[in-house]
Amino acid sequence: MTLPPDPPTADAGLSEMPTALTPSDAPPPPTPYLKPGTMLAQFEIVERLGAGGFGVVYRARDTRLGRIVAVKLLPENFARDDERRERFRLEATAASALNHPNICTIHDFVEDAGCHFIVMELVEGRTLHDILGAGPLPAPKAIDLGIQIASALAEAHAAGILHRDIKGTNIVVTAKGQAKILDFGIAKRMTPGGGGDTTEDAGGLTGTGLSPNSRGGWWRSASVTATGVLPAKGRRPVTIS
Repeated sequence: MTLPPDPPTADAGLSEMPTALTPSDAPPPPTPYLKPGTMLAQFEIVERLGAGGFGVVYRARDTRLGRIVAVKLLPENFARDDERRERFRLEATAASALNHPNICTIHDFVEDAGCHFIVMELVEGRTLHDILGAGPLPAPKAIDLGIQIASALAEAHAAGILHRDIKGTNIVVTAKGQAKILDFGIAKRMTPGGGGDTTEDAGGLTGTGLSPNSRGGWWRSASVTATGVLPAKGRRPVTIS
């Protein structure tokens, strides 16, 4: 029960696909998308929402709890890659450790009949990238969003997690003005170092435009840069934290 593949899109709440790939980074041919009505464990696929760098996201209905969720499915051709599969699992593990109103809630990580997928809160709204595409935000709104984003990052840092891919397409703003951070696919876990804070990889480093600060472990200064710049210039990656 599949649909013919069509070009991946970057919809609300989904990461942009990379614009340039080296031959070694180029993914295999896409897996055909799932038809509405397809069952993954107790989750019934409703529609495809879009595709990111490490998965296809669907709107789905949890038939056991009777709620609508988002399901991020690791494509079959990626699931055969041990490194991609492990990074996918680490994304779920990192994000599920966080409980904050400005971070997308992870409900579960499921492996069923050879499929690997993350079940998460369905966040309805517009990406910060799209909002800023219409023009600069008024100062009070930019400050409000900056505070929300900073609060979420502070919660992640307190839990020992660096997002490392903060950008406009990874932040959704709901109709009520609530910012939600998505996509912990290249997160790092922090470990105490001798003279300060260092970072420890939780998977490979393959994000888009990683900050030099994030590579060197200087996460505090990198986070300050993200919080101050992102709400004003969300169309460019500010890939830190």
